Amino acid sequence: MMEVISSLIGDVVLLKPQGELTSRGKVAGAIWSYLHRGTSKFVVSFENVRAINSVGLSTLLEFKRLAEASGGQIKLCRVSENLKKVFRVAQLSEVFSFYDDEDVALAGFIKGLPLMSADSSISRHRN
Repeated sequence: MMEVISSLIGDVVLLKPQGELTSRGKVAGAIWSYLHRGTSKFVVSFENVRAINSVGLSTLLEFKRLAEASGGQIKLCRVSENLKKVFRVAQLSEVFSFYDDEDVALAGFIKGLPLMSADSSISRHRN
């Protein structure tokens, strides 16, 4: 079962998928719900992602394009070397921005905002 934990930090969404990113499911649902509310800045942490396939890659690519069309971006962080190989094989390693951790990825969006500010909210999506 895939679970996605999402936190809204200022106007940036931190998504933390758990498990295998092998379907559109909850990751697409989480991103889509924020895009519909006007949020287009995303950091996706791969810390607890064990695998990704072409469906997961195409989902990220699709929502990267939608976020950019809305003036935002999707940044990836904590991507293991094994998963980075999948991005390289799919010729997507140059398309996405990779960061070592959430703090560094968030810093590009948020200047001077504490990571867990008073207006942060956390939600969970399961499929």
